[in-house]
Amino acid sequence: MNISIRSVTKENFEQISDLAVSKAQQDYVAENSWSLLESKYHTGYTTRGINLDEKPVGFIPNAVNN
Repeated sequence: MNISIRSVTKENFEQISDLAVSKAQQDYVAENSWSLLESKYHTGYTTRGINLDEKPVGFIPNAVNN
């Protein structure tokens, strides 16, 4: 079992977008597809995928305030 953090690319963004936000998280975080879109238009936003072996299993959106 190998866990890795990887960049979101044109090869994996659909798999990352399809990851569901749990019901417990819905009031606190946006859907992954929305966070990916924001990262393309706002400076300071970065995104990473969490992979288990080669399969995306998680998503990390991060916004840095300048």
